[in-house]
Amino acid sequence: MVDQGAGQGFSAKRLGAFLTRPYRLPTYGVDCTGAMTNTPPANAYRGQPAAITCFAVESAMDELALRLGLDQVDLRLRNLRLEGDPDPAGGLWPRTGGRECLEAARPC
Repeated sequence: MVDQGAGQGFSAKRLGAFLTRPYRLPTYGVDCTGAMTNTPPANAYRGQPAAITCFAVESAMDELALRLGLDQVDLRLRNLRLEGDPDPAGGLWPRTGGRECLEAARPC
């Protein structure tokens, strides 16, 4: 359920694209529903709702790695979307430097 505020606001369908963007997840599916509430409208602004969805996805990746007994960085590298892969938000995935960032963030 996505709180859209008192107005048409941010489309709940777009939330699904934010959830999977960095990773190739061929069996992924999501059903998002928007609710109009008595709050200010949730319209597009920089990164909305990226911070919340990134936290959820990365927390799930950490839990999955722990349950599978895998290194958290290795799990991400295995599933990272590569340049030219289809982008769930449309088009093709650009070069992002994700692989380089993950390698640089690897604990020593």
